[in-house]
Amino acid sequence: MEFLASYPQRENLYFLTPATDRFEALYLQVREREGRLYPDELVRQLPQLPTQHPHHREWHLRRWNTQRLLDRLATEGPKRLLDLGCGNGWLSHQLAARTGASVLGVDVNAHELRQAARLFRSDRCQFAYGDIFEAHWPTDYFDVIVLDSCLQYFPDLDRLIPRLRALLGDGGRIHILDSPIYHAAGLPAARQRSRAYYQAQEVDEMTQHYFHHTWEALAPYQAEVLHQPESWTAKLSRRLRGRGTPFPWLLIKDQA
Repeated sequence: MEFLASYPQRENLYFLTPATDRFEALYLQVREREGRLYPDELVRQLPQLPTQHPHHREWHLRRWNTQRLLDRLATEGPKRLLDLGCGNGWLSHQLAARTGASVLGVDVNAHELRQAARLFRSDRCQFAYGDIFEAHWPTDYFDVIVLDSCLQYFPDLDRLIPRLRALLGDGGRIHILDSPIYHAAGLPAARQRSRAYYQAQEVDEMTQHYFHHTWEALAPYQAEVLHQPESWTAKLSRRLRGRGTPFPWLLIKDQA
């Protein structure tokens, strides 16, 4: 991706915006307490984990949506792909290997980005630190943008979705996976659960960085639901076959 050449590079990472630890420090505290800062040998195996691992079932369920996404994109053949909120880079690597696209993984978590660059950086898979709103991006550039398990860390869909659409070329798509979407009536209870969870993790401040998005807020963007976890067939498939996560898979096009 030629536009990266104008940005500084350290430890095989491009820096699209200056690094800051205002979010990262809190996020890493939670990840460490949850046991989700995986060593290199486990990250290389994702989305599979050994059966004895405490997060095995979670990743077993996630594999189904991941496989469907990879199959779909392999057929569509995107040329440039942005994996926003890429973390340790496991999905960026899979996307580059399976789709043939040039993939850029972006996050504001420098710790896991360094791991991603160490394990997965290649001619077709690169990684960058950057704030999606503050970095200077080429417009009409990406064919596909993927947000996997990270929508909840963006505060405002009415700011995020138009920003991402501006980065898409004609016919571009945004795929949102493995993030909770709520009904408006359930918001108070969901927020209380989040507060209780972060209090239990002794990282209360993280509540300020975790956001609860609703189906009603998504309505203006005409999101197509490719996986609806609330359907009885999806619930039965998770229970009996271990297929599909309890979170939706959404497709948003470049124009409403």
